[in-house]
Amino acid sequence: MIDLTLRALLAAALTSLLLIPPAFAQEGADLDEEAAGLEPDNDGLLEKAPTEKPVLADPDEKLAAEVEARRNGLQEKINTIQSKIARFPDLDEGLNKLNTGTLKNLESFIEEHRKALEGYRAAVERDDGKAQAKLGAQVIKLRQKFIKGIDKLEKDADKLVEKATKLEEKLAKEEAEAAAEAATAEGKEP
Repeated sequence: MIDLTLRALLAAALTSLLLIPPAFAQEGADLDEEAAGLEPDNDGLLEKAPTEKPVLADPDEKLAAEVEARRNGLQEKINTIQSKIARFPDLDEGLNKLNTGTLKNLESFIEEHRKALEGYRAAVERDDGKAQAKLGAQVIKLRQKFIKGIDKLEKDADKLVEKATKLEEKLAKEEAEAAAEAATAEGKEP
């Protein structure tokens, strides 16, 4: 008896969900329009005007771009080495040291740099020339220190890439010799 009542209630609940009037269903339409970048209008929908992003002050944009490029370059080298780890486990220890060094360098840089850069931007907003100069110099110094750290790590990464290249060449040579031996062995057998 109770089982029948539960089934009847479940069936009634599902049926009522299917019969929701379209007015309720359209309440969420405004949210979809906002997500699509459209504004509701009496005549229809208008596209929202793009909001201008504020230009963030930076003491040395060129150096900031160099930091980002160097960091990305190092990451590409690490990815190259990681792709070769499966074939050459000898690289694993060097890669672990490289990853550890990269993380230490990045962690120390990010926190200090973020604080100094936020302070610099706040000084620009306040139009505080003295604080701007001090914090701008601090940001530049941190970026230069980070680049020096990346230079050291890139040397280690270059050594690992060179080692991986030599291992690949050695493996290719061994495979070629094995293939040549197999071909000569097949040719000698009647």
